[in-house]
Amino acid sequence: MKRDIPHIGNDQNDQFGFFRVYRDRYGMDQFIALLILGIMASLLVFVTGRSAYKGIKKYNKLQKEGVLTTAYVFDIAFGGGWMGSNFVYYQFYDLNNQLVEKKEQVGRKVQGKLLEDIKKGDKIQVRFLKDSPSICQIVGNTGPIITRIVFFVFFTIMWLVIFAIMFSQIARTVEVVSLYKHGIITKGIILSKEIKTTRKGIYGIDISYQFKDTQGKVYISKDRIRRIELGDNLVEGSPITVIYNPNNPRKNAIYIKNFKQ
Repeated sequence: MKRDIPHIGNDQNDQFGFFRVYRDRYGMDQFIALLILGIMASLLVFVTGRSAYKGIKKYNKLQKEGVLTTAYVFDIAFGGGWMGSNFVYYQFYDLNNQLVEKKEQVGRKVQGKLLEDIKKGDKIQVRFLKDSPSICQIVGNTGPIITRIVFFVFFTIMWLVIFAIMFSQIARTVEVVSLYKHGIITKGIILSKEIKTTRKGIYGIDISYQFKDTQGKVYISKDRIRRIELGDNLVEGSPITVIYNPNNPRKNAIYIKNFKQ
């Protein structure tokens, strides 16, 4: 027999509150892990974005105000930096005849010449700021900027993925809380259960099921449960409790509280 789900305020244990529902469906450990990853990703986006901005600003300033001069290569490092970056070490004299030595990340080529063909003592063209000669760059070398932009894009994508997962879980939890408070409860049948895995192990189960509304119309739906232990006893053909929106039965969810024991 179908009946209305109690309102949240009528349950002394607040079993239909947001955090209770989220915990039952996903587990708070996952939320904490996503939150920590989100904070870390946000910091990395900020740091790499700021670095990329400074790199572009420096490049543009050198292009407009930089003094062109000849520098001499005194060392080369192949894959000597983080993630195997290549570096050229060079030195030049500024306008005050002071020796300036610099280390700069480069790509496979430097001013049209393959890096492996560059020798110690070779000449390269560099630009430096008259008032701050230590701010300098090999002419045409965009390697440092590209690297900074790549890191910024990578961490931005990671940030978007993390918060997309968090947003989808929060949105689904809000929807389920609404169903628990205002929906109709009915019986359904499990059609299939698919365990979702990655290289690190199981991360959830997808449960396909069918149920009927008060008019006898059959609906087939799917719900994902992150807490895999909740679905240990669920097999194809097993009965299951479903809650649905009486105005739109396609909005439905598995009533977890009834099978979590």
